[in-house]
Amino acid sequence: GGTAALIRVGVDAPMIVQTSGYFDYYEDRPVELTNLLIANQISIEHRFFGTSRPDPADWSKLTIKQMADDEHVIIAALRDIYPGAFLTTGGSKGGMTATYHRRFYPDDVDGTVPYVAPISFAAPDERYTAFVDAIGPASCRTALRDLAVDMLQNRRAMIESRAGAQPGHAYNRIALGPAVEVSIASLEWAFWQYYGVDYCGDIPAVTANDADVFAFLDEVAQ
Repeated sequence: GGTAALIRVGVDAPMIVQTSGYFDYYEDRPVELTNLLIANQISIEHRFFGTSRPDPADWSKLTIKQMADDEHVIIAALRDIYPGAFLTTGGSKGGMTATYHRRFYPDDVDGTVPYVAPISFAAPDERYTAFVDAIGPASCRTALRDLAVDMLQNRRAMIESRAGAQPGHAYNRIALGPAVEVSIASLEWAFWQYYGVDYCGDIPAVTANDADVFAFLDEVAQ
């Protein structure tokens, strides 16, 4: 069965319909829109994530339309109880989920507030590469790429040693070597996704010491 978590402020308050797009890790924690509007909140787990996956899994049942159907049923049931305005929201894949629901059921809610809603056209979608190759100042992009290349060519053993010695972390799903390589390969993406141009001055030079280089990777890589 699936999961959903309800925060109840009052029957006449707005209802925020929130989904992470993945499993329901928000649970009973209010999102920003809920706090701003002093609203009720229902946090819905996406089908086939968390405990919302049948066994065996029939992957033909995982489409954006079917998830929109799930939200539609839940919203319709809640509207019988809560007469106030309904707003859908979510961030990243949750923002995509809110957008797709609104596409299929435009009259279900009074508004939709996606917090980032990328729409990929393929796997892989080459538009992402072109975007990252043009974002921010050229000097910043060059410094970041030069650092990543230096990590792979000259500091791999050092980074693996330090990463493997981090207390409380175990590499029991992905081996240490591939995990380090992926974190370096995705450094540019993570930097522009979570930090951006204001942090260009924090990128260590390729001449920086090992401690500074590892600290930067440890902070930025996702």
